[in-house]
Amino acid sequence: MNFFAPSSAKSRRLPAFTLSALMATSVLAGSASAPAWAYEPTGNDVADAFLDLLEVQEGSVKSYESVEEDGETVRIKGIELANEKDENALITIETIDLTGGEVAEGGALSLGEMALEGVKMDSKDGSFAIDSLTVSDVDLPSAEEIESGSENAAPSYGSLEAEGLKVDAGSEGAFSVERLQTSIDSFEDDIPTAGTFAITNVEIKAEDLDEEGRTTLTDLGYEKLNISINGKGSWDPATQVASFDDVTVDMQNAAALKVSATLGGVTKELMQELTSGSGDQEQIGTMLQSTSLAGLNIRLDNGSLVERVLDKQAKDSGTDRAGLVSQLKMGLPLMLSILQNAEFEKSVSTAVGDFLGDPKSLTVTAQPSAPVPVMQIMGTAMMAPQALPQILGVTIAANTAK
Repeated sequence: MNFFAPSSAKSRRLPAFTLSALMATSVLAGSASAPAWAYEPTGNDVADAFLDLLEVQEGSVKSYESVEEDGETVRIKGIELANEKDENALITIETIDLTGGEVAEGGALSLGEMALEGVKMDSKDGSFAIDSLTVSDVDLPSAEEIESGSENAAPSYGSLEAEGLKVDAGSEGAFSVERLQTSIDSFEDDIPTAGTFAITNVEIKAEDLDEEGRTTLTDLGYEKLNISINGKGSWDPATQVASFDDVTVDMQNAAALKVSATLGGVTKELMQELTSGSGDQEQIGTMLQSTSLAGLNIRLDNGSLVERVLDKQAKDSGTDRAGLVSQLKMGLPLMLSILQNAEFEKSVSTAVGDFLGDPKSLTVTAQPSAPVPVMQIMGTAMMAPQALPQILGVTIAANTAK
């Protein structure tokens, strides 16, 4: 159950691994049933409305230590949550601070800020923990709205910051995240028009992966990978242009990938579907076909990853890096001949060859003279792929300055 999906202008869909922490329901979620109301009411309207939400579906508040009031803040300490149908599932939350809370008729809850400390979740399939999580401008539906599947059942928020995330998926591996931040910076007619996100230092250790993952990392000479991701996006309802600027995946001591893209024809109806949290995927797919590509830039900056991959492939092939690079360069013209575009084949072969010989950076740019409809791109890709580079204005360059 994606409990904390967006419903308003200040909303943004939360990453999957933060859903549980926000409302502590992903481990407890299951098929809908009447709330258990297992806990002893606190006597505080804000606290009780919040605890009611934790008991949606098979959730059960086993206990809480205390409820305290300090001005506009209600603090709930020592919460324990269980799943009525899974004795192995348990969530504990050291403290939850609910600030500026207002309970509407029917049980919907608005908060200026919600702050969680010491969240831990355990189940038979693994565990999840967050040191701290702060969410601003929170609107939560009532438990009854969620149970009934009301169109008002999608919560929303303004900004989010989480620190010290740890995920252990058992046999599938484990990883940690130092910090996660996301915000909606502006909106129009209940639709986000600008926002940012950052995921800082996702650490993946070889020792925490399954055998296949561990072998993949160690064969490349890595004992761990540290990855950070950030970017920003905007949408102009007047021009129907959506932009994604400098979306960057930075892998320490490996490589950095940076992507920027501009799309046209992004209608209000499409944005409403994308940000509703419950959009019809088939309808979204159809609507996306009416958009157009106005520009795309992809840049790879090598740190050491390319050399490591080449060395690994060379070793597997019984040669050295220089020999492998020579073989690849000789094979490029033949591989590219399927494009049936001699000028483009030559430019790609030169750029890729230069990059393989001295792997610093590789940049792919699409800059059409006019926005190209996605339907046209799809049709050309199927019927005449060799025409795509010219239609999209594609260029490839190696080892250019940033």
